[in-house]
Amino acid sequence: MKNLLTVSAALLLTTTAVTAAGLDRSGQSVGIIFEEGNVVELTFGVVTPKISGTSSAALGSKDSGNMAASYTQIGVGVKYQLEDNLSVALIFDQPFGADVDYKNADPAYYTGAATASVSSTAMTAVARYSLNSNFSVHGGLRYQTVRAAVSKPTVRDYDIKSRASSAKGYLVGGAYERPDIALRVAVTYNSAVTHNITATET
Repeated sequence: MKNLLTVSAALLLTTTAVTAAGLDRSGQSVGIIFEEGNVVELTFGVVTPKISGTSSAALGSKDSGNMAASYTQIGVGVKYQLEDNLSVALIFDQPFGADVDYKNADPAYYTGAATASVSSTAMTAVARYSLNSNFSVHGGLRYQTVRAAVSKPTVRDYDIKSRASSAKGYLVGGAYERPDIALRVAVTYNSAVTHNITATET
């Protein structure tokens, strides 16, 4: 994801909205694996951020308009209790993304009507084994796909779109629980997922 971020930011040159913190959208939660019994979970959200600015006086003091495009966020999870101490879950989410849109900028704004986007989907399979009533371990595999696109129509209709890049990763973790006081402390490590991006430039 770091390389993809660097490429997207470099292509837009002056855009700073696509940052490492801004890419993370879902948190890649595996919380459903701790639910009791069999569970089906659906999450849906609509995000409408408002971000705007003004270029420096040296560049003409022009307004950017709202540069943050709206987006939807979808997640689905299914958890099944195989045995008293063993459970499995399958999770679909959209872990990373970014949308930058200068279509509403002043015509003389230095970015022009540039747009950029990064989107992703991930499927995670995770299993949890309870060692006793207090301690458990969990782990699984993740299959992730990312895409990116950049457009700068004011530069001879410049456009670049990537092919979907898919790669695998894993996760491992453990948890300590005290059901009598509703306490749970869980730690999950997500491995790095490396993508090789191939794009078409026009």
